[in-house]
Amino acid sequence: MTTPRPAVRLATFEDAGPIADLLADAFLDYEWSRWAVPADNRRERLRGLHLLYAGLVGAEAGSTWVTDDISSVAGWVKPDRTPISDDLRTRLDEESAALFGDRLEAVDALDAETALLRPAGPHWYLATVGTRPDRRREGLASLVVRAGLAACDQAGLPAAVETSNEANCRLYERLGFEAAGDRTAPDGGLRVWVLVRPAQR
Repeated sequence: MTTPRPAVRLATFEDAGPIADLLADAFLDYEWSRWAVPADNRRERLRGLHLLYAGLVGAEAGSTWVTDDISSVAGWVKPDRTPISDDLRTRLDEESAALFGDRLEAVDALDAETALLRPAGPHWYLATVGTRPDRRREGLASLVVRAGLAACDQAGLPAAVETSNEANCRLYERLGFEAAGDRTAPDGGLRVWVLVRPAQR
């Protein structure tokens, strides 16, 4: 018997903790995580970053989609960068710098480089996609990404995504993204591929 796929919905503030735990586990050994996040307490640092961005900002901005059982998550950045509360903005500024530690400057430098390969005008940016390790290969990542793409298409805007694992490019290509190029971190420690999905008219 085929297991029915879970429903997909926008994340709420109550989901922030489970989202952070899922993404911390999913990305602990990811290339970007090993390069960008200090080794000491890496899992807790990752949890803190995902709690802030995919969890709290995503809930406030309405830009993170989850399966109903929170087995898969897709967090986006909207083109209008929906304003967030002053309290959350202060928390982001203070905590993200501490969580990245001495890697913050390198992360910012690479972000500036990869941004050059993204659409120059308004676009949706897929910041993170993660699935619980025991639920991979069930198509759940595509499910949550497609929910965000539907909103993106409704706005008639392009989308962009970055990955530091070349194998992931195939997933995004199946969802309509096209290779836009790649960049290597200034310190040579990481390569990142950028893909862009044209606006769907």
